[in-house]
Amino acid sequence: MNALRSVVLVIVIGVVAACGSPSDPSPGGRPGGGGAPSDPQSPVTLTPEPGSSVHDLDGRPQRVRPMPGMTDLRPVVWERARQTPGGRQLRITYWSGVEPCNVLDHVDLRYQKRRITVTLYEGSDPEQPDAVCIEIALRKVVIVPLDETVGGRKLVDGAE
Repeated sequence: MNALRSVVLVIVIGVVAACGSPSDPSPGGRPGGGGAPSDPQSPVTLTPEPGSSVHDLDGRPQRVRPMPGMTDLRPVVWERARQTPGGRQLRITYWSGVEPCNVLDHVDLRYQKRRITVTLYEGSDPEQPDAVCIEIALRKVVIVPLDETVGGRKLVDGAE
């Protein structure tokens, strides 16, 4: 878990370092002018669309909700699952990529005598089949209603 956090920190530092201020104000962004119409050294600004969810950079995970209907579903390993106060929900924390390439489709809960198997399924948004997404890890959390309380049962990751 600490190794994954270290990797994410290195990625974030690399992105921040790459987003420095432009060093050459010449036309076209290249010494001597001409070339590309924009400066490849310019800072990149992400302005999310209204209603979209963006990971908080203060360390809190991004809250997501399942959106059934995604394509190319795959199980996703989760980091932590905890029963919420009151015992009627699970709070599941996991690492994932950005939308629309990595969208939580559904959470499968299998209740057994001694354990509850929790499997997250993620896919791609079929309405954006040609989307290109940056490869960055985001910590996400989903709150899932329970049909039964956990009791003394073990929570098991179905993706492992």
